[in-house]
Amino acid sequence: MLLLGLDFETTGLRVEEDRVIEIGAVLWDTSRNKPVQFYSELVCVPEQVSDEITGITGIEQSDLEAYGIASRDAFHGLSVFSDRAEAIVAHNGNNFDKPFCAAELRRNDLSQIDKHWIDTSVDVPYPPRMKTRSLVHLAAEHGFVNPFPHRALSDVLTMFKVMSFYDAEAILKISKEPNVQVIAIVKEPWKDAAPEGKKETDKAKARGFRFDGSKKCWQKTVKLSALPEEESHGEFPVRTVVA
Repeated sequence: MLLLGLDFETTGLRVEEDRVIEIGAVLWDTSRNKPVQFYSELVCVPEQVSDEITGITGIEQSDLEAYGIASRDAFHGLSVFSDRAEAIVAHNGNNFDKPFCAAELRRNDLSQIDKHWIDTSVDVPYPPRMKTRSLVHLAAEHGFVNPFPHRALSDVLTMFKVMSFYDAEAILKISKEPNVQVIAIVKEPWKDAAPEGKKETDKAKARGFRFDGSKKCWQKTVKLSALPEEESHGEFPVRTVVA
């Protein structure tokens, strides 16, 4: 099976306002667990790259000016590159790469890429002991280091290296299950009399829940088949929303 691994670096997190400044894509052969083709471009955009983004990615405005290509050309190239793949794979792709890709294709008057998406933050059957979903930490959990975190091509290769420890067909099957958003009903830390490290929010964090500042809640996304376990653990109640 040929999969297209994809990662973007952007000027920020707002899909409709911020722009993609780097595309990294890898065509990966799951039968041999190795990359067979690469696509990597810096992308010129009207927005200036902030110091914060440069601090995270290492990408400077001068890099885009010297080496970047027009957004339309970059995303047309990505569309052509994706033709041979059976599906697209991205880490946290449901929440980040997929909506950014759709927005940039619309902005550039290009056709949407009609492929199934696999999100390695929710579709890989990590063992229960692995609570982290940070790509850097997942790499360490699997015994290696991402040498260039927050650079698109390096992140894609790291993602595929992690994924190579698992059965690709099983991951594809899991990815076709519905996603469910699980929200932890927990006490605010300042209202919880338990000692530090034992509060309900600490327990939620240990179970992989993350605080969503915009919604003011602790939540995580799981597959439908994992929902009974989340509902029966008993440490705190949860409610669910189909993602």
